[in-house]
Formats: sequence, C-alpha cells, structure tokens
Amino acid sequence: MAKDTRQRLATSFKELLSKKSIEKITISDLTNSCGINRQTFYYYFTDIYDLMRWIYLTESEAAVSGKNTYTTWQEGLLRVFNYLSENKDFVMRTQSTGNQYILEDFLSIHVDSVVINVVREFSKAHTISTESVNYIIAFYRYAVSGMILGWVKSGMKETPETMVKIIGMLTKGNLVHAIERFDQYEHKSQS
Repeated sequence: MAKDTRQRLATSFKELLSKKSIEKITISDLTNSCGINRQTFYYYFTDIYDLMRWIYLTESEAAVSGKNTYTTWQEGLLRVFNYLSENKDFVMRTQSTGNQYILEDFLSIHVDSVVINVVREFSKAHTISTESVNYIIAFYRYAVSGMILGWVKSGMKETPETMVKIIGMLTKGNLVHAIERFDQYEHKSQS
C-alpha cells in the first residue's frame, strides 16, 4: 500500500511537472490529483524535493545492480545514462529548479557503486593504503559524475552509448596505472 501511494504521488508529480514548473506545484495540487489527503503526503515525504529524490532513487534502482565490476561497469554506466535519457523531460525540469543536488545525490549513489567496486577490485592485487584507494575513488567519482552532469546541462545531445564510449576512452588503462603509481610511491616512501 505504501509503495502504491508513493507511486501515485510520483506519477501525479510527473504529470503536473509536464504542465507547469516545479515552483508552481503545490502539495494540494499533488494530493488532489491523486485523490488523497495532504497528511498522507506528509506521512511519506517531507516536501516536494523529498518526493523528487524518491523518484530518482526508486526508478533507477536497477541502473547498476550487478553491473559494478571491471568487466561490467560500462553496462552499469550505460544504464544510468539510459535512465536519464528516457526521463529527459523530468530530469531537465527538475534541474531547472536550482536543486541540482538531487541529481548529484542520485549520481553519487550510482556512480559510487560502480567506481568503488572497480577500484577495490583492481587494488586487491596491490598493497596500497586505504587512504590511497579513497583518493582514486574520489577522482573517478568526480570525473564520471562531472561528465554526466555536463551532459545533462548541455541538453543530453549525445547518445548514452556515445557518452559511455567517451568515458571509456578517457579512463581506459588509467585506473590500473594510478593504482600502480600509488603502489610504487608508497613502497618508495617506506624504504
């Protein structure tokens, strides 16, 4: 029942958002279009932005599920791009609100899932510190998230496949070299 109510609110929100800006959508608009009372909305969400966050996260849960190893990261990333592309109207309208942090939170969760597992997978063969692993994760997290945000802000002109290919070309081999360089640096420092 709870998921059904939240889904009804999400569907109504998307419908309303296609007709007017987010700033003009009220809780009353949402609840009236769903046929539920205001208090029910507040039972599930604190405000409209909380609902937006829920929409991003629940609709994209499968985006990288199981696709976060070195051999599957591009498929996981493609799923993130495809989700954004398939929901372009929603994404573009929610980004124009000045609440870009919701998309950044979404990316943080999904990109981190891919980046953390891939970096840890590669670093197992080396004896680098946790701190070094975290630097590498942070670098790739911000690089990939930045590419996605730039793509969204420029209107998603390139296809998701093109964007994954570009990110693949930019990162190919670099992760392994970064881990090896940290490994060499740490071993020299210990000598």
